[in-house]
Amino acid sequence: MHASLQTGLAAFSHLLEEEYGEPLAHWARIDKWTDAESLQISRALAILMKQPIADASEADATSNETRAGRHWTINDTKIAGHEFESSWQYHLLADIENAREKEPGQMAVPADPRRFALFIAYERGYFAILADHLLRLLCDRVKLPAFATSQRLSPDQSPPAEAMLAADLLRQVPGLEQADGAFIAGLVLLMSKLGPRGFVDWCDERSTAQSDDRM
Repeated sequence: MHASLQTGLAAFSHLLEEEYGEPLAHWARIDKWTDAESLQISRALAILMKQPIADASEADATSNETRAGRHWTINDTKIAGHEFESSWQYHLLADIENAREKEPGQMAVPADPRRFALFIAYERGYFAILADHLLRLLCDRVKLPAFATSQRLSPDQSPPAEAMLAADLLRQVPGLEQADGAFIAGLVLLMSKLGPRGFVDWCDERSTAQSDDRM
């Protein structure tokens, strides 16, 4: 499990370098994040959620809020493809939609990740729908770990015990059992830097977002 999380941290660090030109260590060594750092990590997680069905193009890093060097656009052809159906992202979207349909007053219908992927892209935003899912199925049900040594969260070191506990809790959330290690690592990083209360508040705030574009 240690090796799996460490590998995930390395993969997430690579994504951060591709998007922002800085490795994970850049965010880990900042004592207290502002909204800017939180948005950058949230956006990176949203990218991982839509990666199989999106195309990346060069962006002007000076003209967007997160200073990202790439822009991701949903590709309708990729949504219809077999590769998407076999991805962990497809199953995550199915579990998120199923969980939403089980809420009181909702009509239960079979999950349709392809339709749901389009709804998220144009109506809610990928991190927003994830934040809502985590609020209902993680934040309100378990005690989240407090990180006293979040600066140690690095691909070059064995993950601290708090990180391992956080990863284990995340793996118990429906849809995250088979999620990519980089995705779990990104969530652990976000949880570690915001702290338990801050992570819950951030998910609550982001769950009402309308789009990932500003991220």
